Amino acid sequence: MDKKEVELDLLSLEYQRQVSRAHTIFSTFFNMLLAVIFGVFGVMIGLVEIRAIAFNKLYFLLALFITLLLNGLIMMFVLYKMYGSRLERKSIEYRIMSIGRLI
Repeated sequence: MDKKEVELDLLSLEYQRQVSRAHTIFSTFFNMLLAVIFGVFGVMIGLVEIRAIAFNKLYFLLALFITLLLNGLIMMFVLYKMYGSRLERKSIEYRIMSIGRLI
């Protein structure tokens, strides 16, 4: 193997690593999303069951707003990380194409 093929293999591995990273970020976000949704509504239903609060539309809307706010904050962070990973993959693709032209 010459130097160009080794570099091409290393870039291919780096690209696969970035793809895996993006999938990991997304799956973690999805788990956090479900945890926030079930957590907020689980606490709310638990408080209603032990009669600590009376269920009404205001509490439901407040819990919905809190859930959407928390998920929005998480989503901003995740999209920032995923976009950074996408830019990194694009730069790797350009480097792979440039090496492919030289071979």
